[in-house]
Amino acid sequence: MAFQVKIVGDINNPRIEFSGSEQRVVGGDPDYAVMGVNWEALKTRIEQGWGKGRPKAIYGRNAELPWGDQSYQQYGLTELTIRRRIRNAWIVSADTRPYVAVGLAARNMSRSKAEVGVDTNLSLTHSMSQGWNAEVRAGYSQTVSVEVGGDTYGGKVGASSTWSVEASYGQSGSQTREEQIGTGAHVNVELDPHMGAQAKLTATRGSIQARVEYETTWWGHLWIDYGKRVYVPGKASRKDGHFFYFEGIENHNWGSPRIEYQDISLDLYANANIDIEEAPVRGESGM
Repeated sequence: MAFQVKIVGDINNPRIEFSGSEQRVVGGDPDYAVMGVNWEALKTRIEQGWGKGRPKAIYGRNAELPWGDQSYQQYGLTELTIRRRIRNAWIVSADTRPYVAVGLAARNMSRSKAEVGVDTNLSLTHSMSQGWNAEVRAGYSQTVSVEVGGDTYGGKVGASSTWSVEASYGQSGSQTREEQIGTGAHVNVELDPHMGAQAKLTATRGSIQARVEYETTWWGHLWIDYGKRVYVPGKASRKDGHFFYFEGIENHNWGSPRIEYQDISLDLYANANIDIEEAPVRGESGM
């Protein structure tokens, strides 16, 4: 497998692309770009054969954050995949992948984070005649994140869970020497509840404030993809819309109307203030 490195983007937001990894959002915060192994792409490429293209990788770095540069590294600890064909038409696939992500904030070490989690997926694929495929896929992800420091003294512990259900139906298309054409549709529904607690302690001249915060947010979106995609062997494919596969071909251009909603947001705050009465200075009135 060849190893390729390419620098893209502008000087304020450089990005290095190479084989074997992906960009991932940590703890629901898009400011944190992560480097890690795109196990799903690797697994799909192995199943389909390496001749159809190499998995992509992105190392993200955001230099425009108010507290400085962020750099995160993600490690896929292991992956267990079970794949079974039933009666030559149905394929059942299950995989699970625990991971750990650690990161340092270059200009403000107190914004450093660590996260552990596990991703699980279960899919059921039905291969029909003339290249048509139907697939139903359910996924679950659980993460726990720890942030040291923050804007003030203290720390933050958060947990989030993501459930997703996807269904796709389409035709893999006919293969020629120059192009491969497919049509189909795909629907994705995902629910991402996030819960976290944070404790802060601030001290000013004359008072000390302790603050405990608890928040929970339910966020969901609905993706509907449709259209036609064209594959030209030997040329890089472009990904538009949601990322998904039909068996036998790569991702290609899809129209992707997207509906997103944030349904519930609950924030609870508890504050405790301690006022320190200062002794009058000698020479002031009242002495």
